[in-house]
Amino acid sequence: MNSKMLIAVIAIVIIAGAGVAAFLLLNGGDKEKTPVDYGGELKVYGNANEDSVIDDADIDFVNAVIKGDKKRTEFCDANKDGKVDSKDVDQLKNMINRKDGTVVYYIDGAENVSNVTLPLKTFVVLANSPQLMANAVGLKYPAILAYTKTDSIVFKNFEGAAVISDGLSNFETVTSNGIPDAVIVGSTTTCSDETKALYDKAGVDIIHIAGMDSKESSSSALTLGYLCGYIEQSQKYSKWCHDMLDEIEKKVATIDSSKRHTALIWYGAQACAGIGGSSGGQYTEALEFAGAKSVADWENYRVLNADNNTWLLNYHNEYMVRIYTMGYSVDDSARQAVYDKYAQLIDQTDAYKAGNYCVIDFTLPQILRIAYIAEYIYPEVFGSGYGDGWHQKLLDLEGIDYKANGQFLWTKDKKA
Repeated sequence: MNSKMLIAVIAIVIIAGAGVAAFLLLNGGDKEKTPVDYGGELKVYGNANEDSVIDDADIDFVNAVIKGDKKRTEFCDANKDGKVDSKDVDQLKNMINRKDGTVVYYIDGAENVSNVTLPLKTFVVLANSPQLMANAVGLKYPAILAYTKTDSIVFKNFEGAAVISDGLSNFETVTSNGIPDAVIVGSTTTCSDETKALYDKAGVDIIHIAGMDSKESSSSALTLGYLCGYIEQSQKYSKWCHDMLDEIEKKVATIDSSKRHTALIWYGAQACAGIGGSSGGQYTEALEFAGAKSVADWENYRVLNADNNTWLLNYHNEYMVRIYTMGYSVDDSARQAVYDKYAQLIDQTDAYKAGNYCVIDFTLPQILRIAYIAEYIYPEVFGSGYGDGWHQKLLDLEGIDYKANGQFLWTKDKKA
């Protein structure tokens, strides 16, 4: 599966008969306006021609559908009333002008149809993964009223906003620093009907995004960026996603299938990722996109230390990758301590005995972890510092003054 499809397969609702286009920058010397096709990744109703840019071309496309000259796509139904007619043209005009009071419909990170009411100007964002996505599209204080996951470096743009400890379920805490236009949360975040009613009554939209998943990073950014009015920055992030995955895909393709290394990846407390499920499968897919062959034959995840790790010894994988939250401001000794702590759980495995065990910082967006995994397992193909190189491009894109220099991929060769 190529990288564009890797991003798009789960990132959009697949529409029968509609192809998923590549991310294209047209060649030539036209400096006035370079057309861009984001491959249908903007999951907003109104993205009628599925180029992921809401503009006059979508109005033309809807009009062509009404006349019978074009085949309808799902996103032609801009006002989500089940029909494609002149009302969708009116809706598109309001969306293009970002008219106050316009209700915009979209597919959220949980694959549900949701809506927000424009304009969205102030936000509360909860948890690491949604914050990384909000950061990627350019949200910052004072638009951010409150957030939960602090990091003096990567979330520096949020400084000035309040830091809160409670989640979505505590309406009073979330809104204690002002009533936001929207609260941005992860795709699996739940909220009781009673609590949801409080947000609805206050006019606060809840935006569920799949910020962590590598397959959905570009799509989540484009969708969140559009809803929040940070379109240009979200497109820059989308391009970064595509450029990186395209390059990784090409490099992995040069590795003979008989020389692909086997591996396992684990995350959370002691969850060894499987081949499916809502979380474990995402990690395995990232591992395999980086060129490794997962030896997992179970769904979702298995607890690493179950049965004193005897089950793990039945799997003779060459590499073991640990994903663990540390942070941008953590020093080397703390990273070494994490490495040593979890090494004790796998010290009898083939991978550990061969010296093929690493820790990659969970603080990173998952899509970026692919570059670090690829570098670690195939250094002869990707070269030293490959992950840092793409990481630095992202830091520069986000305006974060920080140098990525080996901190986020911790191996046996590192010295604290």
